[in-house]
Amino acid sequence: MAHASLDLPLWQDPASRSAPWLISLLIYVATIVFLIALTIHSLIDRWDRDTSHKLTIEIPPMTQSFDHLAAPFTEDMAAKVSQKLRDFPGIKSFRTANQAEIIKTLEPWFGDAEQIKDLPLSKLIYVQLEPGRSFDVIQLQKQLNHIYPAINVEDHFNWKTGIFNMAYAVQIISFLIVVLIFVAVIAMISYMTRTSLIIHRHIIDILHLIGAKNQYIAWQYQSHSFKLALRGTFLGVILVAITLLVFDNIMNQFDFPLITKALSSWDIWAITLIIPALVVVLMAYSAKVTALKMLRRYNF
Repeated sequence: MAHASLDLPLWQDPASRSAPWLISLLIYVATIVFLIALTIHSLIDRWDRDTSHKLTIEIPPMTQSFDHLAAPFTEDMAAKVSQKLRDFPGIKSFRTANQAEIIKTLEPWFGDAEQIKDLPLSKLIYVQLEPGRSFDVIQLQKQLNHIYPAINVEDHFNWKTGIFNMAYAVQIISFLIVVLIFVAVIAMISYMTRTSLIIHRHIIDILHLIGAKNQYIAWQYQSHSFKLALRGTFLGVILVAITLLVFDNIMNQFDFPLITKALSSWDIWAITLIIPALVVVLMAYSAKVTALKMLRRYNF
């Protein structure tokens, strides 16, 4: 009953039986790759906002043991460092992070806040630089090391550059893969349509004799491709949803809150429908265009 509206027996074509499975695989790969690229972009954008025009000064505890001397020592060093920062040019503002903030910073990576509280934590000072003004990080590092040699000034530039370059490369490769999959979809549906037109040429000639126009025959292929795409899309979306749920469960077990939070976002789940929707539209349109070109060129 589902195929009764078509005058051409397109569902009998061999390609029509295997196409939904191939489409679902292409949709699955494209959607997963696209989600990876978007997740990386989101993380990189967040890190860039958090670290732009900022320094982090780390004052390690005097001892790595859990005794009572570590906290008073770092508090004293923090006071001396704060005095030095007030007189250093190019600093707009700074503040010393309290223990709750430090624990919150570490919690996405370690997961358990109670365990973090028992660790000998460094003292952190967040420094906001004046935008558009040059700043001598090396000179600041030298002056602070006179106070306490273990003090570390992190300008985030070195690790940001390497990570950002790698992330951008991954994003470019991901989008290229998605584009290639779209090209593969167009090539596949074009080949299927051309082959089907040749197979059913005698039926098309009969349809022309009884008054059928090329637009009507092209609509037959457009409708058929649309239904094929819907079948493949349904299976592909189910596979993507299962993959995301399994991956989210794994991340929860291993305590990776940053990734878990990203996967729990409704935006991520909404995006899983973008690629399938584009594939459906692309297949239907490509089938129609290919059919019209073939019908006009070879005078079916």
